[in-house]
Amino acid sequence: MKSTISLSSPTWTVSDLRDLASEAFQAGDDAQAALVAAELRQRGEEVEAEDIERNLALRKTAEALRAEGEWAHGGNVAGTAREWFEAGFAPEEVREWLSARTFRADAAADLRDLGITPEQASAEIEVELGGYRDAVGYAVSNGDMLPANALRAIRGL
Repeated sequence: MKSTISLSSPTWTVSDLRDLASEAFQAGDDAQAALVAAELRQRGEEVEAEDIERNLALRKTAEALRAEGEWAHGGNVAGTAREWFEAGFAPEEVREWLSARTFRADAAADLRDLGITPEQASAEIEVELGGYRDAVGYAVSNGDMLPANALRAIRGL
């Protein structure tokens, strides 16, 4: 095996770097995969670098979803992680929205687009449609409150 001390060495071909990234993913070594992505980007291999970075983001988002439990992913961790990624959320942001009990990426995106933060979405309110008390983010995720009504509720707090 080649030394990974200097990935910028010409002895590392693009194919070698792709293989190294694959091995890093299998071993759970996200730091190594990120280094490979950075080297590929340095070499102008944008597509390859973006693919690795996408996989890293999906993996970290999936970890956040698993940590929260089934309420956060409905039994479909990979699909739910992809939804959050495609909605433009970084793994850290997913954790913030999940902490606000916002379990659907589209609901979080709607709230974000209205200028609502995860902290604001975590505010508890009475949800008339469902007859329960919970976080604004939960009510929107559950379909019991429209995002525009969530904004009005938050402004009224």
